[in-house]
Amino acid sequence: MQVLTITVVPSASRNDVVPTGQDNYKVYVTAPAQKGKANKDMLKILSKYLGLPVSHLIISRGDRSNKKTVLVLEEAAI
Repeated sequence: MQVLTITVVPSASRNDVVPTGQDNYKVYVTAPAQKGKANKDMLKILSKYLGLPVSHLIISRGDRSNKKTVLVLEEAAI
Protein backbone atom coordinates (compact mmCIF):
# COMPACT_ATOMS: atom_id res chain seq x y z
CA MET A 1 0.00 0.00 0.00
CA GLN A 2 1.31 3.44 -0.92
CA VAL A 3 0.67 6.55 1.19
CA LEU A 4 0.32 9.95 -0.47
CA THR A 5 0.36 13.31 1.31
CA ILE A 6 -2.08 15.72 -0.33
CA THR A 7 -2.66 19.43 0.17
CA VAL A 8 -6.05 20.44 -1.22
CA VAL A 9 -6.79 23.98 -2.42
CA PRO A 10 -10.59 24.27 -2.65
CA SER A 11 -12.44 26.95 -4.63
CA ALA A 12 -9.45 27.29 -6.97
CA SER A 13 -9.73 28.73 -10.45
CA ARG A 14 -8.73 25.39 -12.02
CA ASN A 15 -8.59 21.64 -11.43
CA ASP A 16 -4.94 20.59 -11.37
CA VAL A 17 -2.38 18.35 -9.65
CA VAL A 18 1.12 19.63 -8.88
CA PRO A 19 3.76 17.23 -7.50
CA THR A 20 5.59 18.84 -4.57
CA GLY A 21 7.93 15.97 -3.68
CA GLN A 22 8.03 12.21 -3.54
CA ASP A 23 4.47 11.03 -2.76
CA ASN A 24 3.44 14.65 -2.05
CA TYR A 25 0.94 16.54 -4.20
CA LYS A 26 -0.96 19.79 -4.19
CA VAL A 27 -4.42 19.35 -5.73
CA TYR A 28 -6.39 22.39 -6.88
CA VAL A 29 -10.17 21.89 -7.11
CA THR A 30 -12.86 24.30 -8.24
CA ALA A 31 -15.36 22.79 -5.80
CA PRO A 32 -15.94 24.55 -2.47
CA ALA A 33 -14.91 22.92 0.81
CA GLN A 34 -18.41 22.08 1.97
CA LYS A 35 -20.34 18.83 2.33
CA GLY A 36 -17.42 16.79 0.98
CA LYS A 37 -17.53 18.32 -2.51
CA ALA A 38 -13.83 19.23 -2.55
CA ASN A 39 -12.85 15.77 -1.26
CA LYS A 40 -14.91 14.02 -3.92
CA ASP A 41 -13.45 16.17 -6.70
CA MET A 42 -9.92 15.81 -5.30
CA LEU A 43 -10.18 12.01 -5.48
CA LYS A 44 -11.51 12.23 -9.05
CA ILE A 45 -8.77 14.60 -10.22
CA LEU A 46 -6.01 12.66 -8.45
CA SER A 47 -7.21 9.31 -9.83
CA LYS A 48 -7.17 10.71 -13.37
CA TYR A 49 -3.66 12.14 -12.82
CA LEU A 50 -2.38 8.80 -11.47
CA GLY A 51 -4.25 6.74 -14.07
CA LEU A 52 -6.16 4.76 -11.45
CA PRO A 53 -9.83 4.19 -10.71
CA VAL A 54 -11.24 6.33 -7.88
CA SER A 55 -12.08 3.14 -5.98
CA HIS A 56 -8.33 2.54 -5.43
CA LEU A 57 -7.91 5.76 -3.46
CA ILE A 58 -9.01 6.20 0.16
CA ILE A 59 -8.74 9.29 2.37
CA SER A 60 -7.33 7.89 5.61
CA ARG A 61 -6.66 11.15 7.48
CA GLY A 62 -7.70 14.77 7.16
CA ASP A 63 -11.26 14.37 5.93
CA ARG A 64 -12.06 17.90 7.16
CA SER A 65 -8.62 19.44 6.65
CA ASN A 66 -6.75 20.67 3.60
CA LYS A 67 -3.86 18.35 4.56
CA LYS A 68 -4.83 14.76 3.78
CA THR A 69 -3.33 11.31 3.75
CA VAL A 70 -4.55 9.21 0.84
CA LEU A 71 -3.96 5.47 0.63
CA VAL A 72 -3.43 3.80 -2.74
CA LEU A 73 -4.65 0.22 -2.54
CA GLU A 74 -2.08 -2.56 -3.01
CA GLU A 75 -3.27 -3.84 -6.39
CA ALA A 76 -2.97 -0.33 -7.78
CA ALA A 77 0.48 0.63 -6.43
CA ILE A 78 2.16 3.25 -8.57
